[in-house]
Amino acid sequence: MPCIGVVGIGRVGSEVVKQLIRLDLADIVMIDINESRLRGEYLDLKHMAVEEGFSHELSFSTDCKDLKDSNVVVICAGFPRIYGMSRDELVAKNSQIVAGIATKVGEYAPHSCIIVVTNPVDVMTYVAWKASRFDRMRVVGFGLQLDAARMKCILSEKLGIPPSRIYVTLAGKHGDGIVVLKNFSYIDGKPLSKVVNKELLEEVVALVEKCGDEIAKLKGHTSSYGPAAGITKLVSSMIRGEGIYVSLSIVLCGEYGVNDVAIGVPVVVCGPRVQSIVELPMDEDERSKFLKAVERVEKLVDLAKKIASLP
Repeated sequence: MPCIGVVGIGRVGSEVVKQLIRLDLADIVMIDINESRLRGEYLDLKHMAVEEGFSHELSFSTDCKDLKDSNVVVICAGFPRIYGMSRDELVAKNSQIVAGIATKVGEYAPHSCIIVVTNPVDVMTYVAWKASRFDRMRVVGFGLQLDAARMKCILSEKLGIPPSRIYVTLAGKHGDGIVVLKNFSYIDGKPLSKVVNKELLEEVVALVEKCGDEIAKLKGHTSSYGPAAGITKLVSSMIRGEGIYVSLSIVLCGEYGVNDVAIGVPVVVCGPRVQSIVELPMDEDERSKFLKAVERVEKLVDLAKKIASLP
């Protein structure tokens, strides 16, 4: 029986569990150190599961050893971003948390795939990979998938067309370092570079990069529904063994000329692992932006390694 572990049952984690219950894919184990809140979320979601006709087991624990049967582990634990705070400011707070969880995942669920959601997600993906000692193809970070959804939303509003007619391929750093691969992004099958002018594209990218902060300002906390929808889609493809082409953060070892850093790139996921990293050609501007994003993540990774005492 397949099993999904969700670590960190805050706003995003609980929303992920809710959406997974509706898909009725697998057993779900909820992990959090705050037992009182965890028990409350469990009871609420258990009642929902009954109403939804959920046919699998829903359980909860404060101990990561109960991830032992998990095929996929989603790490949402850590301090959230608040309005006015950059994702990068969370490195000091979240590095040890993610390293500790990933170490236990490596011990208790050694055959699972880890999906990192905790910010800054590219840095935390690297931390989780190092701490778990997993093959790099089984540790990915969720971020660019959300950026792509936000970009499609904004482009559809600007152009007056449905989001379903837009396809976006991104690379780079989640949130404030995204790179639009224009010749591999399409509107009605036509490359974005031939449909959208440079000024409009730069305006849209700037709006995408501000989305998280705008939501935090308006709601008083960062987004949960959008991320959870994308995470659930990714988990679903892994559990069902369906291939999916998506941009995720993953540790590169020579791809795109980059080594020993996690950064967002297009990948093919099939089952609980990345099957292949897709190397797409970039123009000079895209390449320059991508390398700048890599450099920023590298500096933060160096800090995270010191904080979490990683080799």
